[in-house]
Amino acid sequence: MLKFRLAIVVLTVFGVGPFFVSAAEKHEVDALRCATRLLQEKHLRRKVDQRVFSTRWARQYMRSLDPHRMHFLDSDAVEFAKSSGTLLADAETGDVSFALQVAKRFRSRLEANSTLINRLLSDTPDFSLDESMPLEYPTYASTQAACDERWRRRMKYEFLLEKSNNSTGEKEARRFLRSRYKRVSGHVAAMDESDVVSIYINALAKSFDCNSAFFDDEYLTMYNTSHVPNYTLGLSLQYRDGDLWIAPDAAIRSITGCRIVAVQLTGQEPIHLTELTEGTAVRTLISPIGELRDSKTVILHIDNFRMGKRQTLTVDRFQPRR
Repeated sequence: MLKFRLAIVVLTVFGVGPFFVSAAEKHEVDALRCATRLLQEKHLRRKVDQRVFSTRWARQYMRSLDPHRMHFLDSDAVEFAKSSGTLLADAETGDVSFALQVAKRFRSRLEANSTLINRLLSDTPDFSLDESMPLEYPTYASTQAACDERWRRRMKYEFLLEKSNNSTGEKEARRFLRSRYKRVSGHVAAMDESDVVSIYINALAKSFDCNSAFFDDEYLTMYNTSHVPNYTLGLSLQYRDGDLWIAPDAAIRSITGCRIVAVQLTGQEPIHLTELTEGTAVRTLISPIGELRDSKTVILHIDNFRMGKRQTLTVDRFQPRR
């Protein structure tokens, strides 16, 4: 039995507009049924091959959980693909077993990698070796050893990056990275079944097109009360592959295309935003009842790739819309 209850289901469908479906006192599985029915009836791409689309949905869901392809193995993708051909039909009956199975595997992979990350951060990388790593992996690692090697190279890269960005040296770089991955692990550990199904439904919408999205009740309430009618961060943001980026904006051209690494209140520890789900990352920045509460000014830590350095940017978080 899913514990989370929805007051309303909202699907923003590209090319058609938002659809509101009353679902008072219904469970999350009813939201899945509504979303499946609406997308197939109203979306411009509503006529889809059920089996082909179901497979695409499974891939999109795995990518939503593991955007950098650093946790799942290729064997996981092959295994889940074999049982993904009926996902649309299953969703029409409210069956979320596939979503829960994949999420369970993701948690186990992440827990194992968290142990590896802590071990890697305890050692000093060998910088005498001339090594590289791709910005994005096109496929999942073929074996656990190959996945471990991805993490070794990534932690070497991130350690070097943070060491160069922190004048306090290696100790602060290690602490910063441990804090980052502790937050990622904590975020995943805190996800309940309703969170998992919300990500699953959002992946369904994204499978129709990248501009469609699903807002659960918590996200919709926050969005309506704190962002759209009254407030804005003052920056156009894009969520892409597990990270928040500052979108093109003529007024702030110097930081366009920068990645937001963390947000911080003056005198407090940074709150990391990398490798979080879209809803969690956005909620952290703009929700007045989240970790930042009603703080009016925050410090953004951004990676400016054009200048090749980390920058901090102080922004007014709540700016009344006019």
